[in-house]
Amino acid sequence: MINKKYRTIYSSVVPKGSIGTCVDVEVGVLIAFRLEFANGESLWFMKRDLEEAEE
Repeated sequence: MINKKYRTIYSSVVPKGSIGTCVDVEVGVLIAFRLEFANGESLWFMKRDLEEAEE
């Protein structure tokens, strides 16, 4: 999970299709990934709102 690249499925705080690198994972009732983007932003997303991207 960590250091894999994920693509956003829905438009939210970043445009749909943005690709970020997973740098942190929070596991609980739901799973959330913190992604870092090329512009330096670091944001949390629910796993259900992401799809794995090709390297």
